[in-house]
Amino acid sequence: MSYRHVLCCLALMVGVGTWGGCGNADDDQQQDTECQSTEDCSEGERCRSGACIEPEVCEQDTDCDSQLYCGSSVCLEAQCSDDSECQGRNICRDGACRTGCRPEGERDSEATACPDGFQCSSDTYTCERVGCTMGSCSGFQECDRSLDTPECAYTGGCGGDNADAVCRAFANQEGFDAPYICDEAQGECIEKPACDDDSDCASGEICDQSGEGRNECRSGCRCTDGCERSCSAGEVCTSDNTCVERCNSNEDCRRENPGSDWYCVEQITTEAPVCVRGCNRREDCGGEGDDRVEGLTCRSTQSGPQVCQPCTDDSQCPADQLCKKDLGATEEQKNSDEVGLCDDKPPPCPED
Repeated sequence: MSYRHVLCCLALMVGVGTWGGCGNADDDQQQDTECQSTEDCSEGERCRSGACIEPEVCEQDTDCDSQLYCGSSVCLEAQCSDDSECQGRNICRDGACRTGCRPEGERDSEATACPDGFQCSSDTYTCERVGCTMGSCSGFQECDRSLDTPECAYTGGCGGDNADAVCRAFANQEGFDAPYICDEAQGECIEKPACDDDSDCASGEICDQSGEGRNECRSGCRCTDGCERSCSAGEVCTSDNTCVERCNSNEDCRRENPGSDWYCVEQITTEAPVCVRGCNRREDCGGEGDDRVEGLTCRSTQSGPQVCQPCTDDSQCPADQLCKKDLGATEEQKNSDEVGLCDDKPPPCPED
């Protein structure tokens, strides 16, 4: 055999071997590939890198790969088109099953509802304890979820038309004794500075220096020296620097209280006539109603009619009661040592 024949045979053998080797590799790769997609695997398995694998056990979505979610305690394919394709307490959001819920009115089945004691937030689509939810509280409040039943709580921020009212509510919530107002420049509730005199207070207020604590501005009037802080038209300033409505005639009172007998009379604690309910007996003065107070007496006035008025001594009260001067139907009566309300006598001391 010539040298040329040998080379030709070797070339033919290499070509055949190469062609045969490529064909066997493709067959082996096709045999090693178990699946092309999850549909090729048994129920409960998923296709990953060409192999059907058992799903991983999980407790929450973060235990699974990003394209999976935790449904019925195993990681499952997250791709979805509606809630019915998601298992467990999951909903379809943005084309993927994720832990969540549907608020009442948005859900198609109870599978997307929250368990007892929880409600679904329409802002976060997550189950939150019954009470407030994030986003459900009004301005300058937030939902305090550290409580057993979450409640809206004031944060101490303020602003707008009701700024001072918000700060009063904040102070009451926190149990602060001092009054609070809004520092609008900072947008925060601060303790209201104490006043030194009436000029530190707003119109219609006076600097109350009668207490043992700090001086505070309050609604009132000052008529000790020319009425520097006078009342509105139709009102009179009383001895305790409080504005009360005055009257000029019985008709003034009956226009304000139609269907009842009211009289315009002077009272010991007022410096001008005021409207007072008429009566025939003591029981007409008590009972239900904002203008009725237990303990008032039914007595005649200098002008004649019987009206409900405070007592001035024990003789005006029933035999089993005393005229207690620390009680009163109004703040000015409570602060007066001239009048009081009839109240039960204390029980007698036991005999030795």
